[in-house]
Amino acid sequence: MKRIPKYMIRYFWDVDFKSIDVVRNKFFIIKRILENGDKKSVKWMFGKYNFSDIKYSLLNLKGYDKKTLNFWSIVFDLKVKRSYDWR
Repeated sequence: MKRIPKYMIRYFWDVDFKSIDVVRNKFFIIKRILENGDKKSVKWMFGKYNFSDIKYSLLNLKGYDKKTLNFWSIVFDLKVKRSYDWR
């Protein structure tokens, strides 16, 4: 099982950090980093995952807040037609 670097434990405070697998949990990891990550973790994410996985996460996963979704859609020049709202 491949694990994420220990410096990213702060982004996964609510789960068992040792049980997170880089391959099996990739969309969970990508979402957390896009929402909360710093430069170092974002750089790690781009080195570990391909753009199509990151794009899929933004366009298909529920629960992104509007600011996060708007920021990354501008960075990646994506046309996001909907955002999920957890109200």
